[in-house]
Amino acid sequence: MHVNWLCSCSKEPKSIYFLNVCRTCQQISCNRCQTPELVVKYCPGCYATVENGSQTRCSRNCLECPKCHNQPIVTIDRLQPSGKKELLLNCPGCGWASRSGELETAKSQGLASYFNSLSEKQNSNTARFRDLQAFYSTKRKLEEVEAKCSQGMLETLDEATSRKLAGKLQTAKLYELINEEHAVPVRKMHAHDVSKSTVSLPLPRRLAAKYNFKCPHCDALLTQVSPDPKSSRFIQESSALHLLPDVEAIPLTTVDPAGNHTYKDIALVFRATEQSAMGLHISLAAPTTAYLPVCEFALELQEEYVPAQTPVEEISNFATRIPNYMLSRSRLSAVQTRTELLKSGLQATEVNTDIVDKGDGWTIISLHLLEAAESHQIQLLASSRDTNITLQMVVSL
Repeated sequence: MHVNWLCSCSKEPKSIYFLNVCRTCQQISCNRCQTPELVVKYCPGCYATVENGSQTRCSRNCLECPKCHNQPIVTIDRLQPSGKKELLLNCPGCGWASRSGELETAKSQGLASYFNSLSEKQNSNTARFRDLQAFYSTKRKLEEVEAKCSQGMLETLDEATSRKLAGKLQTAKLYELINEEHAVPVRKMHAHDVSKSTVSLPLPRRLAAKYNFKCPHCDALLTQVSPDPKSSRFIQESSALHLLPDVEAIPLTTVDPAGNHTYKDIALVFRATEQSAMGLHISLAAPTTAYLPVCEFALELQEEYVPAQTPVEEISNFATRIPNYMLSRSRLSAVQTRTELLKSGLQATEVNTDIVDKGDGWTIISLHLLEAAESHQIQLLASSRDTNITLQMVVSL
């Protein structure tokens, strides 16, 4: 059994960890429907930022393994008989290794530019692309010159330009003399050739990016990250887990072993998070396929958690926030008295005999299935002092 949640953009249930709550419009959204906003594009190796929007790889000395994309270890081999220094590259992830004998050229160009140029020279597909690019660039220039000649714009030619060439451009189209069908020969490469080919050169390191995400309903910022590539800090975040309870579905016999329960009886365990310590009022609307004896209850932490002076007291205080069924018998007996005191401190209006169990920051209610189905959808309304959030909870069996 597990509990997921529905976003308004799809019917596929998602974990609460993938949902955000907008504090402006209080609507639920996920990463599929949120609007991304690029903050910075950078190299994860040297943390250099990139302004060019079309650049996808680092142009400095950062490399990656062509097989597993880990960063290889670069060393210099000085023990060559010829006295030349060679670059040795070894991947700690997959064991890939490579060797290059042009250390001075690599140092002058930079490792990324040097290996990228070598890769283009060795790759037949890349070489063909460069040749076609040069061919069509020449063709475009000839077309421009021919168009100027037909319009009588020969004054753009200087005195050093051959008048004979200008006459030919007026009577013939030079780019038509090029056979485009045989501009650059290409060899057909079959699938088994690609699988057998060996990769001997590293690749420039792929760039990474950091994004802000906006609410699809009101365009307010949901997640704002630090623009510093070295920082993992969030300037603003709006995880649904900070405003909604953590819900778990388990067989009711796990919580109440002495009761006469069947497989159709399920326990819903609601636990408040530290971020939602201000208290939540939960309202539930049961589907037609199930019955909820309890549809409203309060979920709050009775007191702020403060580390105790001794480890035993600290563990005892922390254990009161754990549902009783999750505690061993020895630990349960140690915290029963404290739990009963917390329950006795609740107001009379909050006491509900249909609640299976209740403690500091957690409540367990029962769900009785009326019809056989793979999942049951329950509407949940979580209200606090500042928020009022409605969403659909899906209990899958």
